[in-house]
Amino acid sequence: MSTNARTTEPERSRPRATRYEKRRREVVDASIRLFSEKGYEGASLLDIADAVGLLKGSLYYYARSKEDLLFAIVEEVFDEGVAAAAELRGSDKGPEAALRQSLERAAMYMLTHREQNAIYFHDAKSLSEDRLAALGPRRTEWVNALTEVLRTGKSDGSFRADVDPRIAAVALIGSINWLAMQTPADAPSPAARSRFVTRYCEQLMHSVIAPTAD
Repeated sequence: MSTNARTTEPERSRPRATRYEKRRREVVDASIRLFSEKGYEGASLLDIADAVGLLKGSLYYYARSKEDLLFAIVEEVFDEGVAAAAELRGSDKGPEAALRQSLERAAMYMLTHREQNAIYFHDAKSLSEDRLAALGPRRTEWVNALTEVLRTGKSDGSFRADVDPRIAAVALIGSINWLAMQTPADAPSPAARSRFVTRYCEQLMHSVIAPTAD
């Protein structure tokens, strides 16, 4: 957006809550783009204000600091992990199908939110200890849910007898996280992306599925 279109917030032509949330989303999205392009340290609040057509002073209505915006980005990543864990725990599918579905969800999220996840991996360390502590149990929700389904699948014979559920969960998550760090920003078409996710997760599943008797 051109800096010639700067506005002073809050505008009063729309309901305040709706207006605030829409503008806040624009600010967070601009932060994702600029942190990806310039790095967290390299991007400034003025850069972000310019990107959304705000005066720097008006930006403070939506974020008091760059760390506020970094925390919002990281928090969304963790919220997705919580949602994925809840879906996995609430699944009525067997362990194998439930695990595959959860891995495919996570892989697709990595591909469609690549910049956001890359910022988390690179820059979450810049958050204060208080901010990191505020993420609380969300930091381990998905790995715990994966561990549970792997343990269940090991018990019922769906997964290999030699699988260590916790180690396997960590390894699977590491393989999914790799996508955010290595996949080009210019993602393929939705159909091609879907095919890739299916093949990729099928390969991951081979590491835990119990071999079938001939």
